[in-house]
Order: sequence, then C-alpha cells, then structure tokens
Amino acid sequence: LAILRLMSQSRVIAQNIERQLESTRLALKGMVADLPWLQAPQNLASANKRLSVLADAMPGVRTLFFTDAAGTILASNRPELIGRNIAARQYFSEPLKHPNPETLYISPPFRSVLNTYTFNISMIIPGKDGRFTGIVTAGVDPDYFEVILLSTLYAPDMWNTINHGDGIRFMTMPYREGQAGKNLAVPGSLFTRHKESGRQENIFTDTAYATGEYRKVALLTLQPKGLQMDKPLVVII
Repeated sequence: LAILRLMSQSRVIAQNIERQLESTRLALKGMVADLPWLQAPQNLASANKRLSVLADAMPGVRTLFFTDAAGTILASNRPELIGRNIAARQYFSEPLKHPNPETLYISPPFRSVLNTYTFNISMIIPGKDGRFTGIVTAGVDPDYFEVILLSTLYAPDMWNTINHGDGIRFMTMPYREGQAGKNLAVPGSLFTRHKESGRQENIFTDTAYATGEYRKVALLTLQPKGLQMDKPLVVII
C-alpha cells in the first residue's frame, strides 16, 4: 500500500508540472510568432509591457525575456535584466549549439542574476533561413513549485523533490539545508540506478545518496513526447 501511495503521489506532482510546462511552451511559441513585430526597436517598450502582463498571468513563471543572436536581452518583464548579456550562461549556449525550433530547452537549476535559485525554459528564435537569432525564455517561480510539492505530503517523515535530468536537485519540500544544487548523478545512487534502468518509474528501498537515510523511494521521469523537452525532470518522493 505504501509503495502504491508513493507512486501515486509522484504521478500527481508530475501531472501538475507537465501542465505547467505545456502552458509555458504555448506562451513561448506565441512570443516567437510575434517577435518580428516585438523585436523592432520602436516596439521594445510595448514588448516589455506585454511580457509583464503575460508573466503576471502565468502561475509558475517569474521572468520572461527574449534576446538577440549575441545573447543580449532586448526585452523583459524585469527592467533590471534589459541590456544584460547572457551568452556565457548554459541556458543560452545549449540552444545555440543545438538549435531546433521545436525543442523546449530545460536548463539545469542555477542561481540567477536576481539571486533566485531557479531553472529556465527556453525556445530558440529561428530566422527566416532557419538560423539561430536568439532565445525566448521563461524563468520558473520557485514558490509555485513549492506549493506543488507541499500539496502531496501526507506523513511527517515524507519529502518530495524535483530534479533536473542531468542530476542537479532543484528543490526539496519540506526544505532541507544543502539539498538544492546537490548532484545526484553519481555511480550507484538511486537517481543513477533509475536512469540506467530505462524505466519511467521505479521504486527502491535503499539508502538515499543525498541524505544517507534508508528510505522507500519512488522516482518518476517526466519527459512527454509532445513537449519535446531536451532534458527531463525527475520527481523523487
């Protein structure tokens, strides 16, 4: 019964995150479609206002922006980001190296220039000839994901986590010191065993690498084909 309940909770969390990713993808695609107009220098002020309205209307999104081909932010709902160059950031360099207009790029979690631990969801801006001309990006709101994780806690010793597919832990609820940013992709960890199994779902009863505690653990990989995510998210309960 406990095993079934754990897996059920991981599916609930995954379904909520999937809906969030779907709505974010639609918003980013809409931004790309409107960029020929929004990118015009005389329209950038209007673009900032539009991104502010869109971000305010999207639960789970804290930041929206788009860049030019060199990585300079042209417009954003956050004025302090405008003009910054993010070419050195992984969430820009990865789409630049592997540009595909249909791919939803999921960055590893990182500390943002606004000092928030977050991850970004991006799509490329393709030119008329298919060339990479920049990215549109949504920075997720950690508070929203905290609510998702807290919503399924039913026991005092239970904890829920969201992790990037490369192994970097994004968030743990209830909060635990030292967990955010921990790399789970080490030999023999439950995360590594889950990935190596090739299965979408697994249940293990063993010592968790992240805490050293003996636990019953459900792991679920979230990467639905329709979203075309370059990297999955992994829910661990």
